[in-house]
Amino acid sequence: MRLDRLQMYVDWGVAEVWVYDGESLVIQQWQNGMYITSQRSQFLTGIPIPEMAGFLQQAGREDYLTLVKAFRGWVRGQIGK
Repeated sequence: MRLDRLQMYVDWGVAEVWVYDGESLVIQQWQNGMYITSQRSQFLTGIPIPEMAGFLQQAGREDYLTLVKAFRGWVRGQIGK
């Protein structure tokens, strides 16, 4: 994501920005005066964020309710680990 676009999040005090490009999901976290890429959310600890991209890729191709149920089950499984 371009720096000028991230600047608006800085101005708003956003600590974590999620960026999905159609293939991968990346987290940018505000640390030490800049956004850095992270594989884990500082708010959703225990959830492997990059694996969420698979669910996002299925959106529009799979039945919405089926996909939501599968996603919820996956999240619950991750939390229980």
